[in-house]
Amino acid sequence: MRRSRWLVRGLGLALGMGVLVGIALWGGRRALVAPLRPAPFWLLLYFVALGLAVAATSRRWQLLINALADKPLCSFRACFLHQTVGRFLGQFLSQTGSDLLYRPLALRGGYAVPLDRAFQSALWDKSFDLIFALWLLVPAILLLQREGPAFAGGTIWVGAVVGLALAGAWGTALLVHRVPGAAQRLLQAGGLARFGLQPPQGLQAAPLWVVLAALGLTTVKYGLLVIRALLLTRALGLTVPPEALIVGVPISQLSLVVALTPGALGVLEGSWWAVLALFGVSSEAIAAFVLGQRLYQVAFLGGLALTALVASGLWRGRRRVER
Repeated sequence: MRRSRWLVRGLGLALGMGVLVGIALWGGRRALVAPLRPAPFWLLLYFVALGLAVAATSRRWQLLINALADKPLCSFRACFLHQTVGRFLGQFLSQTGSDLLYRPLALRGGYAVPLDRAFQSALWDKSFDLIFALWLLVPAILLLQREGPAFAGGTIWVGAVVGLALAGAWGTALLVHRVPGAAQRLLQAGGLARFGLQPPQGLQAAPLWVVLAALGLTTVKYGLLVIRALLLTRALGLTVPPEALIVGVPISQLSLVVALTPGALGVLEGSWWAVLALFGVSSEAIAAFVLGQRLYQVAFLGGLALTALVASGLWRGRRRVER
Protein backbone atom coordinates (compact mmCIF):
# COMPACT_ATOMS: atom_id res chain seq x y z
CA MET A 1 0.00 0.00 0.00
CA ARG A 2 2.76 2.43 0.95
CA ARG A 3 4.73 1.55 -2.18
CA SER A 4 1.71 2.19 -4.42
CA ARG A 5 1.10 5.52 -2.66
CA TRP A 6 4.65 6.64 -3.34
CA LEU A 7 4.29 5.44 -6.92
CA VAL A 8 1.18 7.60 -7.41
CA ARG A 9 2.95 10.60 -5.90
CA GLY A 10 5.97 10.03 -8.09
CA LEU A 11 3.83 9.80 -11.20
CA GLY A 12 1.93 12.94 -10.20
CA LEU A 13 5.18 14.84 -9.66
CA ALA A 14 6.55 13.65 -13.02
CA LEU A 15 3.32 14.68 -14.76
CA GLY A 16 3.35 18.10 -13.10
CA MET A 17 6.98 18.69 -14.03
CA GLY A 18 6.20 17.56 -17.57
CA VAL A 19 3.39 20.12 -17.89
CA LEU A 20 5.61 22.88 -16.47
CA VAL A 21 8.50 22.03 -18.80
CA GLY A 22 6.11 21.77 -21.73
CA ILE A 23 4.72 25.25 -21.03
CA ALA A 24 8.25 26.64 -20.72
CA LEU A 25 9.27 25.13 -24.06
CA TRP A 26 6.06 26.29 -25.72
CA GLY A 27 6.62 29.86 -24.57
CA GLY A 28 10.16 30.00 -25.90
CA ARG A 29 13.33 31.65 -24.70
CA ARG A 30 11.80 35.08 -24.01
CA ALA A 31 9.24 33.51 -21.69
CA LEU A 32 12.08 31.95 -19.69
CA VAL A 33 13.97 35.24 -19.46
CA ALA A 34 11.01 37.50 -18.56
CA PRO A 35 10.55 36.21 -14.96
CA LEU A 36 14.25 36.81 -14.32
CA ARG A 37 14.01 40.49 -15.34
CA PRO A 38 11.04 41.87 -13.40
CA ALA A 39 10.28 45.51 -12.73
CA PRO A 40 11.34 45.89 -9.06
CA PHE A 41 8.56 48.32 -8.05
CA TRP A 42 5.71 46.14 -9.34
CA LEU A 43 7.36 43.00 -7.97
CA LEU A 44 7.56 44.61 -4.53
CA LEU A 45 3.86 45.43 -4.69
CA TYR A 46 3.21 41.83 -5.76
CA PHE A 47 4.99 40.60 -2.63
CA VAL A 48 3.00 43.04 -0.47
CA ALA A 49 -0.31 41.78 -1.93
CA LEU A 50 0.73 38.16 -1.38
CA GLY A 51 1.76 38.89 2.22
CA LEU A 52 -1.53 40.67 2.93
CA ALA A 53 -3.48 37.72 1.49
CA VAL A 54 -1.62 35.34 3.81
CA ALA A 55 -2.24 37.71 6.74
CA ALA A 56 -5.98 37.85 5.95
CA THR A 57 -6.15 34.05 5.87
CA SER A 58 -4.20 33.82 9.14
CA ARG A 59 -6.54 36.26 10.86
CA ARG A 60 -9.58 34.30 9.60
CA TRP A 61 -8.14 31.05 10.91
CA GLN A 62 -7.38 32.66 14.29
CA LEU A 63 -10.98 33.86 14.62
CA LEU A 64 -12.32 30.37 13.90
CA ILE A 65 -9.91 28.63 16.28
CA ASN A 66 -10.69 30.95 19.18
CA ALA A 67 -14.43 30.81 18.47
CA LEU A 68 -14.48 27.00 18.47
CA ALA A 69 -12.38 26.92 21.67
CA ASP A 70 -14.58 29.64 23.20
CA LYS A 71 -11.48 31.46 24.48
CA PRO A 72 -8.47 33.40 23.10
CA LEU A 73 -6.38 30.30 22.54
CA CYS A 74 -4.19 31.16 19.57
CA SER A 75 -2.54 34.50 18.81
CA PHE A 76 -2.29 36.06 15.36
CA ARG A 77 1.48 35.61 15.52
CA ALA A 78 1.15 31.85 16.00
CA CYS A 79 -1.53 31.51 13.30
CA PHE A 80 0.55 33.55 10.86
CA LEU A 81 3.56 31.36 11.58
CA HIS A 82 1.73 28.08 10.95
CA GLN A 83 -0.13 29.53 7.98
CA THR A 84 3.06 30.61 6.22
CA VAL A 85 4.89 27.37 7.02
CA GLY A 86 1.86 25.38 5.85
CA ARG A 87 1.60 27.38 2.63
CA PHE A 88 5.30 26.84 1.95
CA LEU A 89 5.07 23.11 2.65
CA GLY A 90 2.05 23.04 0.37
CA GLN A 91 4.33 23.98 -2.53
CA PHE A 92 6.01 20.57 -2.18
CA LEU A 93 3.10 18.54 -0.78
CA SER A 94 -0.62 18.55 -1.46
CA GLN A 95 -1.91 22.00 -0.51
CA THR A 96 -5.15 20.54 0.86
CA GLY A 97 -3.20 17.89 2.78
CA SER A 98 -0.95 20.56 4.24
CA ASP A 99 -3.93 22.66 5.32
CA LEU A 100 -5.93 19.79 6.82
CA LEU A 101 -3.02 17.86 8.38
CA TYR A 102 -0.11 20.16 9.21
CA ARG A 103 -2.12 23.02 10.72
CA PRO A 104 -4.32 20.86 13.01
CA LEU A 105 -1.27 18.89 14.15
CA ALA A 106 0.61 22.14 14.82
CA LEU A 107 -2.26 23.35 17.00
CA ARG A 108 -2.47 20.00 18.77
CA GLY A 109 1.23 19.89 19.54
CA GLY A 110 1.89 23.55 20.29
CA TYR A 111 -1.29 24.67 22.01
CA ALA A 112 -2.92 21.45 23.24
CA VAL A 113 -5.99 22.08 21.09
CA PRO A 114 -8.13 18.92 20.84
CA LEU A 115 -7.49 17.36 17.47
CA ASP A 116 -11.17 17.36 16.45
CA ARG A 117 -11.43 21.11 17.16
CA ALA A 118 -8.13 21.82 15.40
CA PHE A 119 -9.27 19.85 12.36
CA GLN A 120 -12.67 21.56 12.36
CA SER A 121 -11.04 25.00 12.39
CA ALA A 122 -8.93 24.07 9.36
CA LEU A 123 -11.95 22.57 7.60
CA TRP A 124 -14.07 25.67 8.27
CA ASP A 125 -11.21 27.83 7.05
CA LYS A 126 -10.98 25.92 3.76
CA SER A 127 -14.76 25.92 3.32
CA PHE A 128 -14.83 29.72 2.98
CA ASP A 129 -12.30 29.56 0.15
CA LEU A 130 -14.18 26.75 -1.55
CA ILE A 131 -17.56 28.53 -1.37
CA PHE A 132 -16.10 31.75 -2.78
CA ALA A 133 -14.23 29.94 -5.56
CA LEU A 134 -17.36 28.05 -6.61
CA TRP A 135 -19.51 31.19 -6.69
CA LEU A 136 -16.87 33.19 -8.58
CA LEU A 137 -17.07 30.57 -11.31
CA VAL A 138 -20.34 32.29 -12.30
CA PRO A 139 -18.66 35.45 -13.66
CA ALA A 140 -15.83 33.27 -14.94
CA ILE A 141 -18.18 31.19 -17.11
CA LEU A 142 -20.14 34.24 -18.28
CA LEU A 143 -16.95 36.07 -19.19
CA LEU A 144 -15.72 33.10 -21.18
CA GLN A 145 -19.02 32.93 -23.05
CA ARG A 146 -18.69 36.62 -23.87
CA GLU A 147 -15.17 35.95 -25.19
CA GLY A 148 -13.37 38.22 -22.82
CA PRO A 149 -13.27 42.01 -22.96
CA ALA A 150 -14.69 42.48 -26.47
CA PHE A 151 -18.30 43.18 -25.43
CA ALA A 152 -19.76 46.67 -24.88
CA GLY A 153 -20.07 48.04 -21.36
CA GLY A 154 -17.67 45.39 -20.14
CA THR A 155 -16.46 47.07 -16.96
CA ILE A 156 -19.94 47.75 -15.56
CA TRP A 157 -21.16 44.30 -16.58
CA VAL A 158 -18.20 42.53 -15.00
CA GLY A 159 -18.58 44.53 -11.80
CA ALA A 160 -22.28 43.70 -11.56
CA VAL A 161 -21.75 39.97 -12.13
CA VAL A 162 -18.85 39.77 -9.67
CA GLY A 163 -20.92 41.66 -7.11
CA LEU A 164 -23.81 39.21 -7.51
CA ALA A 165 -21.38 36.27 -7.19
CA LEU A 166 -19.95 37.70 -3.97
CA ALA A 167 -23.47 38.21 -2.62
CA GLY A 168 -24.23 34.58 -3.44
CA ALA A 169 -21.05 33.46 -1.68
CA TRP A 170 -21.97 35.43 1.45
CA GLY A 171 -25.50 34.01 1.44
CA THR A 172 -24.30 30.44 0.95
CA ALA A 173 -21.69 30.71 3.71
CA LEU A 174 -24.25 32.13 6.13
CA LEU A 175 -26.65 29.32 5.25
CA VAL A 176 -23.97 26.68 5.75
CA HIS A 177 -23.08 28.34 9.05
CA ARG A 178 -26.56 27.56 10.34
CA VAL A 179 -26.30 23.84 9.47
CA PRO A 180 -24.05 22.70 12.37
CA GLY A 181 -26.15 24.51 14.98
CA ALA A 182 -29.38 23.18 13.49
CA ALA A 183 -27.98 19.65 13.34
CA GLN A 184 -26.95 19.85 16.98
CA ARG A 185 -30.40 21.08 18.05
CA LEU A 186 -32.02 18.20 16.17
CA LEU A 187 -29.77 15.72 17.94
CA GLN A 188 -30.63 17.27 21.28
CA ALA A 189 -34.35 17.15 20.46
CA GLY A 190 -33.92 13.49 19.55
CA GLY A 191 -33.47 12.67 23.21
CA LEU A 192 -29.80 11.64 23.21
CA ALA A 193 -29.54 12.80 26.82
CA ARG A 194 -31.92 10.01 27.87
CA PHE A 195 -29.22 7.53 27.00
CA GLY A 196 -26.44 9.53 28.62
CA LEU A 197 -25.17 10.76 25.25
CA GLN A 198 -24.27 14.29 24.22
CA PRO A 199 -24.33 15.70 20.68
CA PRO A 200 -20.82 15.82 19.22
CA GLN A 201 -19.26 19.18 20.00
CA GLY A 202 -17.64 19.20 16.57
CA LEU A 203 -21.05 20.17 15.19
CA GLN A 204 -21.07 23.44 17.11
CA ALA A 205 -21.26 26.47 14.81
CA ALA A 206 -19.06 29.52 15.20
CA PRO A 207 -20.81 32.70 16.43
CA LEU A 208 -22.44 34.80 13.73
CA TRP A 209 -20.07 37.74 14.17
CA VAL A 210 -17.11 35.41 13.62
CA VAL A 211 -18.66 34.08 10.41
CA LEU A 212 -19.33 37.62 9.18
CA ALA A 213 -15.74 38.64 9.96
CA ALA A 214 -14.44 35.51 8.20
CA LEU A 215 -16.59 36.33 5.16
CA GLY A 216 -15.17 39.85 5.07
CA LEU A 217 -11.60 38.55 5.29
CA THR A 218 -12.30 36.02 2.53
CA THR A 219 -13.63 38.79 0.28
CA VAL A 220 -10.49 40.82 0.96
CA LYS A 221 -8.32 37.79 0.27
CA TYR A 222 -9.88 37.11 -3.13
CA GLY A 223 -9.57 40.76 -4.06
CA LEU A 224 -5.89 40.61 -3.13
CA LEU A 225 -5.43 37.45 -5.23
CA VAL A 226 -6.74 39.26 -8.31
CA ILE A 227 -4.58 42.31 -7.52
CA ARG A 228 -1.58 40.03 -7.01
CA ALA A 229 -2.06 38.46 -10.44
CA LEU A 230 -2.45 41.90 -12.01
CA LEU A 231 0.73 43.14 -10.32
CA LEU A 232 2.64 40.13 -11.60
CA THR A 233 1.65 40.94 -15.17
CA ARG A 234 2.89 44.50 -14.60
CA ALA A 235 6.13 43.29 -13.06
CA LEU A 236 6.84 41.05 -16.05
CA GLY A 237 5.61 43.54 -18.64
CA LEU A 238 2.83 41.28 -19.94
CA THR A 239 -0.37 42.29 -21.69
CA VAL A 240 -3.19 40.35 -20.02
CA PRO A 241 -6.86 41.50 -19.85
CA PRO A 242 -7.99 42.08 -16.24
CA GLU A 243 -11.10 40.00 -17.01
CA ALA A 244 -8.86 37.01 -17.66
CA LEU A 245 -7.40 37.35 -14.17
CA ILE A 246 -10.89 37.53 -12.61
CA VAL A 247 -11.68 34.27 -14.40
CA GLY A 248 -8.36 32.63 -13.59
CA VAL A 249 -8.29 33.22 -9.82
CA PRO A 250 -11.31 31.06 -8.81
CA ILE A 251 -10.37 28.35 -11.31
CA SER A 252 -6.79 28.26 -10.04
CA GLN A 253 -7.99 28.18 -6.42
CA LEU A 254 -10.20 25.19 -7.18
CA SER A 255 -7.24 23.46 -8.83
CA LEU A 256 -5.42 23.64 -5.49
CA VAL A 257 -8.25 21.62 -3.92
CA VAL A 258 -8.49 18.85 -6.52
CA ALA A 259 -4.81 18.59 -7.53
CA LEU A 260 -2.88 15.52 -6.41
CA THR A 261 0.53 16.84 -7.43
CA PRO A 262 2.77 18.67 -4.93
CA GLY A 263 1.77 22.32 -4.82
CA ALA A 264 -0.71 21.61 -7.65
CA LEU A 265 2.35 21.52 -9.90
CA GLY A 266 1.24 21.38 -13.50
CA VAL A 267 -2.45 21.55 -12.59
CA LEU A 268 -2.21 25.19 -11.49
CA GLU A 269 -0.16 26.11 -14.54
CA GLY A 270 -2.46 24.17 -16.86
CA SER A 271 -5.58 25.90 -15.51
CA TRP A 272 -4.04 29.33 -16.00
CA TRP A 273 -2.84 28.34 -19.48
CA ALA A 274 -6.36 27.28 -20.50
CA VAL A 275 -7.99 30.47 -19.19
CA LEU A 276 -5.45 32.90 -20.62
CA ALA A 277 -5.42 31.11 -23.98
CA LEU A 278 -9.21 31.49 -24.21
CA PHE A 279 -8.74 35.23 -23.78
CA GLY A 280 -6.28 35.35 -26.65
CA VAL A 281 -3.13 35.88 -24.59
CA SER A 282 0.03 34.86 -26.45
CA SER A 283 1.85 31.64 -25.61
CA GLU A 284 4.93 33.63 -24.65
CA ALA A 285 3.01 35.80 -22.18
CA ILE A 286 1.17 32.81 -20.68
CA ALA A 287 4.40 30.88 -20.15
CA ALA A 288 6.12 33.91 -18.59
CA PHE A 289 3.13 34.45 -16.27
CA VAL A 290 2.85 30.86 -14.97
CA LEU A 291 6.62 30.45 -14.62
CA GLY A 292 6.95 33.77 -12.80
CA GLN A 293 4.04 32.93 -10.55
CA ARG A 294 5.57 29.60 -9.54
CA LEU A 295 9.05 31.08 -9.04
CA TYR A 296 8.09 34.10 -6.97
CA GLN A 297 5.40 32.35 -4.95
CA VAL A 298 7.78 29.62 -3.79
CA ALA A 299 10.59 32.11 -3.14
CA PHE A 300 8.42 34.59 -1.24
CA LEU A 301 6.56 32.00 0.82
CA GLY A 302 9.88 30.38 1.71
CA GLY A 303 11.33 33.71 2.81
CA LEU A 304 8.17 34.59 4.71
CA ALA A 305 8.07 31.22 6.49
CA LEU A 306 11.75 31.50 7.44
CA THR A 307 11.24 35.05 8.73
CA ALA A 308 8.21 33.96 10.75
CA LEU A 309 10.14 31.04 12.26
CA VAL A 310 13.08 33.25 13.24
CA ALA A 311 10.79 35.96 14.66
CA SER A 312 8.84 33.36 16.64
CA GLY A 313 12.07 31.90 18.04
CA LEU A 314 13.31 35.35 19.07
CA TRP A 315 9.96 36.17 20.68
CA ARG A 316 9.94 32.94 22.68
CA GLY A 317 13.53 33.54 23.74
CA ARG A 318 12.71 37.02 24.97
CA ARG A 319 9.69 35.71 26.88
CA ARG A 320 11.87 33.14 28.66
CA VAL A 321 14.37 35.87 29.64
CA GLU A 322 11.58 38.11 30.98
CA ARG A 323 10.31 35.27 33.16
